[in-house]
Amino acid sequence: MYLDKSQLEYLALAQLRPCERNARTHSKKQIGQIAGSIKAFGFTNPVLIDEHDMIIAGHGRVAAAKLLGLERVPCLRLSRLSAVQKRAYILADNKLAANAGWDREILALEAQELIALDPEFDITLSGFEIPEIESLVAVRAAKPARSDKDDRLPGMRSHGGSSVSRSGDLWVLGRHRVLCGSPSDDGSLERLMGNERAQLLFSQPCLSVLNANRPGHRYASLAGCKGDEGHERYAHWLQRGLANLARFAEGRAYHFVAADWMGMAEMCLGGSRDYGELIELCVWLKEARERTSEHLLIFVFQIDGPLETRLPGGLPTVWRYRPVGNDRPHSTDRPIGDDMPVAMIVDVMRAASLEGSLVLDGFAGCGSSLIAAHKTGRCARLMEANPASVDVLIERFETYSGMSALHADTGLSFADMATRRGLTGPGDGEGGQVLAVKDGTAELVPGDVPAATMTQCEGE
Repeated sequence: MYLDKSQLEYLALAQLRPCERNARTHSKKQIGQIAGSIKAFGFTNPVLIDEHDMIIAGHGRVAAAKLLGLERVPCLRLSRLSAVQKRAYILADNKLAANAGWDREILALEAQELIALDPEFDITLSGFEIPEIESLVAVRAAKPARSDKDDRLPGMRSHGGSSVSRSGDLWVLGRHRVLCGSPSDDGSLERLMGNERAQLLFSQPCLSVLNANRPGHRYASLAGCKGDEGHERYAHWLQRGLANLARFAEGRAYHFVAADWMGMAEMCLGGSRDYGELIELCVWLKEARERTSEHLLIFVFQIDGPLETRLPGGLPTVWRYRPVGNDRPHSTDRPIGDDMPVAMIVDVMRAASLEGSLVLDGFAGCGSSLIAAHKTGRCARLMEANPASVDVLIERFETYSGMSALHADTGLSFADMATRRGLTGPGDGEGGQVLAVKDGTAELVPGDVPAATMTQCEGE
């Protein structure tokens, strides 16, 4: 069947009837996007109708036309289709387009050139969000996905065998903030965030009550619990932390929470209470051999419930990244998920947040999310309960960025705070100790341990 321009009709919107069996849905956000396209480019795609003015294809365009206040729209009448053909075409018109893919290299190139040709042009009229475009362009221009510098934890002398940081300390690292505390503690997030709200939350809490029971774990307060008591206590702790984090996020902000399979039940329970429906479950397949676990689960929620049932920025559901410390000897007592690379967090931040926005991590470990935020131009707001891990995080950032951390209350530098608290500075004396990350927590080891054995960060 061939159509010609003589079949084009301009009909009043009130005359058109929606198909009652139309299975395609359109969110308010998408209708707004269609309206923006019509306003910018014109009504380039006519509405398809049958002999009774029923819409066969174009329900979204009709809704957008109403939003724009249009009275009439161009229509093409398909009067030769049988009842069966109409119903089949309604499905085909939507599904066939959805079956197409994208050449991401060409797509990124097109986006770059459009922006370069006219910096004032609204690139979102293409239907792609800014984070999606930023992610595409960044991947195309990126260096190799993994940088040893990003994941490197320099060998660091301890400060007289004690931690410089104390519970409640707030540190300022340029545009970033780090608080020594837990999101499950009342008032902690108020101190860190004030009136600010995060556009993205990325967290890797204690992965399960079984991990917390390991001696020396940074969430040792959960240790000693077994069976139902342990899982109930862990679920309560996790739910309280997630609930507090959610209060300090923008509406529709995404929250990526990592967990192993042992913590699935508690994660689903805690997430459903504060976010509602789970948007997606991603799997990080670790490109490594002979590891305790070859995958990690990433639960994806959206604050105030899902606006779109898809991942932001074109993120896949299966992530393939080489874990940190892949060249170290296999250890059976390392906690699952202690090896998350900065590159993976970078990709999430670029896909789910805008440059300059706030990203919040309530379980910062040794600070991979801080490095990722710094690389991508985001502002990190971090919490970490273990003072020794906060020290590791700060010295790692200072080494990486060349910047100095300042104590928010006193204005003292990290080194000056060590002196004020009567602690020796890094490198003082012989036979001292150095900070190392072992079994998921920062701890002190003899100072004669070769620095090469502590160059990779484990404590996420």
